Amino acid sequence: MNNYYKILAVLICFAVVFSVSACSDYDNKESAKQVTYNTLFKQPSTPAPYTKATEETQEDTTAEETTQAKVEQATVPQRTGERIFYEQVSQMRNISSDQLLQEINIGISVANSFDYYGLGSGKTVDEYETANGNPKVTQELIEAYKKIGFKAVRIPVSWTDHIEDDGKINSEWLDEIRKVVGYVIDRNMYCIINSDNDQSWLTTADKSFETTKQKFANLWHNIAANFSDFNDHLLFESVGEILKKADDYSEPDKNDIANANKLNEVFVKTVRKTGGNNEKRHLIVTTYGSFIDEATLSGFKVPKDTAKNRIIAKVNTFVPSSFCLDESGKTLWGTNDDKKYLTTILLSIYSRFKELGIPVIIGEFGIINKGNESSKIAYSKCFLNTTYNCYINCFWYDDGNDFCLVNRTDYSQKHKNLIKTLIKSAK
Repeated sequence: MNNYYKILAVLICFAVVFSVSACSDYDNKESAKQVTYNTLFKQPSTPAPYTKATEETQEDTTAEETTQAKVEQATVPQRTGERIFYEQVSQMRNISSDQLLQEINIGISVANSFDYYGLGSGKTVDEYETANGNPKVTQELIEAYKKIGFKAVRIPVSWTDHIEDDGKINSEWLDEIRKVVGYVIDRNMYCIINSDNDQSWLTTADKSFETTKQKFANLWHNIAANFSDFNDHLLFESVGEILKKADDYSEPDKNDIANANKLNEVFVKTVRKTGGNNEKRHLIVTTYGSFIDEATLSGFKVPKDTAKNRIIAKVNTFVPSSFCLDESGKTLWGTNDDKKYLTTILLSIYSRFKELGIPVIIGEFGIINKGNESSKIAYSKCFLNTTYNCYINCFWYDDGNDFCLVNRTDYSQKHKNLIKTLIKSAK
């Protein structure tokens, strides 16, 4: 009998050792996923949060271990006081970007309207604006956003098919963008325009980078000059996403991040040189790819500026991508672990830009519609309660389709309970 128990004890020990080994192997595989870039969804699938450790001093820990450590330390700051609104005047006010962003609760990015490219020659402005299947952007659509409670509209714009080599912009395209910007600002809302989906030439690739910089400078000289008469309710954003090559959302190297920083410098310097209101206009610069992983955040540099406190950083955040973006992915969200992980990611963004001393916005966030309204509401509440306390303004990504909040034909609201949550949570 004694031998029987001895044999049984040995077998149990082997089972425990095997179990630990298997769990360790699983954890290692999961850790590898943390730094894998999701090429379909343009975002690190589960990015490791930013920490202050540099590459030279950073301990050799897995992204999963870093995430867990940050979760345990994560503390959301508590925002106090009401939003402050400054006197509205026709020209540029003497307020910082922090103060300007106080006047925005939440914004909306009107995607898939002006960011299409590649139709070829001979196509009209209307054909480009409707190429993604959406109708033209109208005053009624902007008014619908305002009535809901959005204070800002971000308009991604592709310029590639509408510019010459010297950056001169097709007049009809320019007039259409100016018209829509006017729709927004005439309603006392904030408007952002950028360079978006111009990656056929606008990349960080070294081989053509000097030519790229010059073309980028020419483009922004012409954009800035043609919009210089608008007051500080119009903001310029350098680029939606700057990548190593078109549609390549793989992990950047140090050189890619450095070149993205250089393009931000070109953008700021070029806009300021156009004078007028642009000398003090609030400018938005983006991280490489609008990514939020640790390497990208660590490598981001604030460009030098002749204007004081007029620079804002921008990132995009769709995490976890399996819930936010993948049609066949996760549908349920709301466990304590879900909330801790999301909060950790948002706090990593907050801590990096607080360290750099500039405000940051999230230019695109949202959840694809998978018939999971209650989970979308829970996610949005957690997301916006956290960003509100971190003084981060967010822009819902509305593509007119899977992320749509307002029908662009009859201007009716979709997902009304979600909309109420967005506005209430952003306060």
